[in-house]
Amino acid sequence: MSKPYPALCKDCRHAVPEVGNEWNLRCHHPTVNARDSWTLACGKGNGSACHAEREKGFFSACGMSGRLWVAKGHNAVLSGAGDFCPVGVDPLVIE
Repeated sequence: MSKPYPALCKDCRHAVPEVGNEWNLRCHHPTVNARDSWTLACGKGNGSACHAEREKGFFSACGMSGRLWVAKGHNAVLSGAGDFCPVGVDPLVIE
């Protein structure tokens, strides 16, 4: 499936509804979270706010163009390094 424009967060594999606020999506992509100081300071793994990531514009990791967007039906996720990892495997954990 080709990436639509605009690439909507609700259709992205990394976007998950926030607990208690299902209308608010949280991005769990490692690259997006690595650039978000609020997410790093929290330490709970709640993810970054999708609306805040899209507001950053040109300087964001994903932004309005959806540079890191992956379709929900896709059976692999992108790690922070840009390579593919199997579903259920955390690319940030080194064994």
